[in-house]
Formats: sequence, C-alpha cells, structure tokens
Amino acid sequence: NLCIDHLRKRKRKKNMSLDANLYDSDKADGYDIMPTGDEELPENQLVLSETRRQVRDAIDQMPEQYKSIVILRYLHDMSLQEISEVLDMPVTTIKTRLHRGREYLRGKINSDEQFG
Repeated sequence: NLCIDHLRKRKRKKNMSLDANLYDSDKADGYDIMPTGDEELPENQLVLSETRRQVRDAIDQMPEQYKSIVILRYLHDMSLQEISEVLDMPVTTIKTRLHRGREYLRGKINSDEQFG
C-alpha cells in the first residue's frame, strides 16, 4: 500500500507545470521530480538555434526586393495588403516577390544543409 500511494502521488506530480519547483522538499529523501517531457531537449534547442541562424543568414544574403517583403510579412507579421500600402506596390507584385523570396530561402537553406 505504501508503494501504491507513492506511485499515485508521483503520477499526480507528473502533470506539474514547467514553472513548478522541480525539487520536492516535502519528501525525506529529497526525490527530484523528472520533467514530464513537455520542455525542449538540449538537442532540439540546438537544432532550432542552428535553423534560426541559417534563416537569418539566408535573409541577409537575399536580394533587397525580396528581403524587405519577407521581413515585413514574417518578422513583422504584416498582411499582404499592409505591405502593399507600405511599399506602394500592387498586392500581386507583393505575392510574386514573397513567393520568390520563399523559394530563394528554401534553395539557400537546402544548399547549406547539403554542404554544411
């Protein structure tokens, strides 16, 4: 019964939020609660960080006509209509350049992955 009670308590604690204290101070043995797996693993954080760096580098190298539109759309979260108004261009031009900018990024990142 003691073991079953311990497992029940442990099961309830698995649902703790990531903000909760990971050290269970009310246990005599100082049992550390293992994270539930919702957090990012160091390997995943590294991959995400590397991917972000590759995207930033690719954006820095992209032609200016695509760069400004990609930045406004994805980094500033502006709509195509808003970008059209800011840059004083037709929406169709914005769509075309955005598409070409994404293709440029895709090609640049894929080529970096092959050789890097």
